[in-house]
This record gives sequence, structure tokens and C-alpha cells, in this order.
Amino acid sequence: MKILIIESDYEMAKLVAQGLANAAYEPIVSTDAIQGLNFVHTEKPDLIILDLFLPAGGGLSILERIKGSPNTSNIPVLVITNEKDNEYKNNALEMGAIDYLEKPYDLNALIKIIEKIPVEEKIETKNKILIIEDDKDLIKLMMRKLIASGYVVSFAEDTYQAMALVEKEKPDLIILDLLLPGGGGLTFLERLKKTTYAFKIPVIVLTGVKDNKYKEEVLKIGVADYLEKPFKEEILLSSIKKTLKDKVVRKKEMSKKIIVYIDPEIKDLVPDFLKNRGEDLKSLYIALEKEDYENIQKIGHKMKGSGGSYGFDGLTEIGGSLEQAAKEKKIEDIKIWIDKLSFYLENLEIRINE
Repeated sequence: MKILIIESDYEMAKLVAQGLANAAYEPIVSTDAIQGLNFVHTEKPDLIILDLFLPAGGGLSILERIKGSPNTSNIPVLVITNEKDNEYKNNALEMGAIDYLEKPYDLNALIKIIEKIPVEEKIETKNKILIIEDDKDLIKLMMRKLIASGYVVSFAEDTYQAMALVEKEKPDLIILDLLLPGGGGLTFLERLKKTTYAFKIPVIVLTGVKDNKYKEEVLKIGVADYLEKPFKEEILLSSIKKTLKDKVVRKKEMSKKIIVYIDPEIKDLVPDFLKNRGEDLKSLYIALEKEDYENIQKIGHKMKGSGGSYGFDGLTEIGGSLEQAAKEKKIEDIKIWIDKLSFYLENLEIRINE
């Protein structure tokens, strides 16, 4: 088990490292925040022992960065603090620290705590959740509950930071507060649902607005669930579990191959035909972002006509449905059929009629 010790007192760090090595652990020592953060990413420790008082950045700031990154948030962190620092201690626990020890502490007590800490599974197997919320207290609470439930969690406090994180981290689920600075949660949701790399990400919205018309407007844009504040943690966790389960079920349902038999006389034409449909898909994503219904209608009409001629009846159905949805400017239907086109092209298996 690899343990990173981030401790400002070098002599203390050496003593702890020696004790851990004698107990068959693999210690790594850092005496400042910058080097410590670097080791978190390069060494990928199974556990971090973090001194809350560090040069070049306080321990709470380091803890926040560790727990705020999807690549490191599931690494257990044991914090070391002074006996009188109750506020720091409580803040650390709220931010996701698994436990704490007060200085001076006994090495045997440290090892006993370490022995009780489960080593997490590889982070890549965890579902990534992005919290977009400007209430710091609520962020801390949700992060603590979600991390304890086995999720990889990151957060953003405004819509600008959120969109950058969505593009960079590609979360499996987004929890979105609808009342946000920097454009507002509703505007962000509308933008998200028109963005090619993000419109499939399920969103659970949180709001303090108790208005049925507002709720209908949000549901029309397309969300997985709508929770009114204040909400109980078990309701949020249940909603997350159901949403992610539904996502897995849909993925399994869409994992089956689509077998299409074609005439041997046109088999040499099929690769270029399908390549062009791939280009159509790219154009549809661009048109979706711009709400260019006219272009979507044209692409759908063309696909409807050529699909059946080549023997791809599925493309005829998708093209016709896209054309109709664009005529009626039903953006949610358009997204559904673009999604179906993407799945169709990805899972298509061509066979030649004998």
C-alpha cells in the first residue's frame, strides 16, 4: 500500500515514514504543498496523510484540490491537525477527509487507523459526477455523501467553470443548481443540451423555485430528475442511482449489432455511402448547436431518400423522422434521432446477399 505523507515538519515526516516502512507500507514524503500535489498525481498513492498547516498553500486548500479533481477525489485522506483546531478539523471532514489525528499522536494509533481504511478500487471504474452549485456548504455536504457512496466527484461554482469541466472531464452525471451566477442554471442547461459532446449527459436539477410552469419548462428541455430544495440526501442518492442505472440499461440495449444485407452489385458503393452518412452526422451536430432547422430538414430528407435505395431501411426511418422533427422545430426529438443515427452507424454490420 503506497502512502503519501504531506507534512511540513521534516523530522516528523521522516519518523512517520520509517514507522510505516517497518509496518510494510510504501511511504512517500513531501514537505510542501506544491510538491505534495505533484506527488498525488505522479505517484497515485492509495492513501494520503495530510498536515493541515503547510507552506505554499494551506492543507485545506490542498484537500479541496484533491477532492475536487475526478482523478484524485477517491483517494482516502487522513488529516493531521493540532488539538485546538476544531474548526479546521470539522472543515476537513466536511470536505471529504476520511478521519483525523491530533498532534502529538502515537505512531501505533496512526497505523491502527490506516489498517481500517479500505483501499479504493481503481478510479476509472467509478462513475464521475459533476456538481454545479454556488452554495459552498451544500457542495461540501454533497461531495462528502457522494464520495462515501463510491462516486468520483468534481464541482464548479458558476456556469463558465462548469462548461469547461464538462468538456474536460466528460462526467457520467451532472447535478445542477438552476439558480446560478454567470448566466443562470437554466441557460446553462439549454446550452448543454445543444452541445455535441454533452447533450447525452443526464442532468439532475436542484431548485428552490416552487412553480409548476417553471418545472414544466425545465422538464421540456430534458432532465433526468427535478428535485426541490431542501431535499433529503437519500432522495438525491436514490435519484443518482436510478439515473445511472437507466443509462447502463440504455447502453446495453444499444450494444446489439444491426445487421444489414446488401446487393452484391453495389457493395463497392457502400463504403462511400456510409462515409457520407458519417459526414451528415457531423453536420447534424453543428446544425443542432445553431438550431439550424432548415439544414437538419435537408439532411433528413436526403437520408430518407437514399437510405432505402441502398438497402438501409433504418436510415430511411431516421432521415424521415429528422425531417419531420425539424419541420416542427422539436429539438428534443431531433436530439433523439441524431442519437439513434450515431448508434446505427456505430453498430452497423454489413453482409452480402448470396
